[in-house]
Amino acid sequence: FFFMLLNCSITKSFGQQPVSCSFRFYNTSHGLPSSEIIALAKDSKDFLWVGTSAGLSKYDGYFFHNYAYSNDKELIGYVNVIKADSANRLWIGSGTGLFCFVNNEIVKLSAASALPQGVNDILPDKDGAVWLATENGPAKFYLKDVDFTGKKKITIANCLLKQWQLQNEVIDKRRTVLISKAPDGTVYIAGQNTLYR
Repeated sequence: FFFMLLNCSITKSFGQQPVSCSFRFYNTSHGLPSSEIIALAKDSKDFLWVGTSAGLSKYDGYFFHNYAYSNDKELIGYVNVIKADSANRLWIGSGTGLFCFVNNEIVKLSAASALPQGVNDILPDKDGAVWLATENGPAKFYLKDVDFTGKKKITIANCLLKQWQLQNEVIDKRRTVLISKAPDGTVYIAGQNTLYR
């Protein structure tokens, strides 16, 4: 596995080919914590965030700055998704729970639980809600209820949608992997083999 940065300058004139295109390949020898890349996101300062199987990395254009743990020493682990919101926060979903990069630190927001902790997708909504596709089903909470210091954690199991009827099924049936919102406001949730709305 490897990470490739592509830089292309493309002209928009009819019939002209791209002016230049260059590739750079990155892997662990360049500072990445793992060459298995799962998620990418750009923040408001134009840093590239890379979600790997061994944590999170921020690329500043020169170096990779790696984050294996949150500010309270919680393992980040396998990063499934990184999403930016309108307030310039980065939401990070991993196999170990929900994290947020806020005030220049990574904070774990989700509480430990006997249930699987995985967050597979994140949808920060304009109305102040945050939707999650998790190992236990779709969840939703509101920003007003979030303690961004990480002292008061969110119990994701308590945020599962009330309409979700599969919380007692085997994990392969209750797992949700993607979440998206259509222009008409309909929220779509993808399971392993099923689409819900």
